[in-house]
Amino acid sequence: MILLDTQVWVWWTEGGEKLSERHRQIIDTGEAEGIAACAFSVWEVAMLVSKKRLEFAGAGSAVA
Repeated sequence: MILLDTQVWVWWTEGGEKLSERHRQIIDTGEAEGIAACAFSVWEVAMLVSKKRLEFAGAGSAVA
């Protein structure tokens, strides 16, 4: 299982274009075993969204 840092998790969910090729390969390889984000990362993303510093791609732009 791979535990993603908050920023890496956000970039990965946005399609991974901001990740290096090596990091995308590591995540792609690890998907079979599972990808995780800690509870704090979920809270951190919620705070960024509430402060309008982060929007989901379906709702507008990405990280401000």
